[in-house]
Amino acid sequence: MIKSIPFKPGHLDLVSLSSVHDGDETIISDYENGLVAMTFIETIIETDTNQVLGVMNGILIHKKCMEVCMLVAKASENHPIGFTKHVARSLASYADELKLTRVQTTIREGFIHLVKWMRVLGFKQEALLKSWGPEGDDYSLYVRFYNER
Repeated sequence: MIKSIPFKPGHLDLVSLSSVHDGDETIISDYENGLVAMTFIETIIETDTNQVLGVMNGILIHKKCMEVCMLVAKASENHPIGFTKHVARSLASYADELKLTRVQTTIREGFIHLVKWMRVLGFKQEALLKSWGPEGDDYSLYVRFYNER
């Protein structure tokens, strides 16, 4: 079985890491004026072995839209269906709880396996972001709509 547990900074040692995030629990602040209102960070594990499969982070950028980032451990390849189902359930849960209409993420161009995975999760490419990456790489914006009007 796969589940989420509270994030601990040491979990980042077990996944691909490009940046470090502080915090170990959901932080909720004021919604006023559409400012960033919530950040979550959770660690996804396989429960029999407590093996870390990934770390997922989300930032509510306004009342109806969340930006999501995920760092995935190689160990997730041993549980592709369970891992994917857990991520999908987790995203749907946040969307329902927060009444989101949009969840989005970006993927660097050329990562075909990630594009396929995002499609399995119900995301669609919305835009090409030219020279958007830190080294001038092109990225694509992927979006999934929830709780549509």
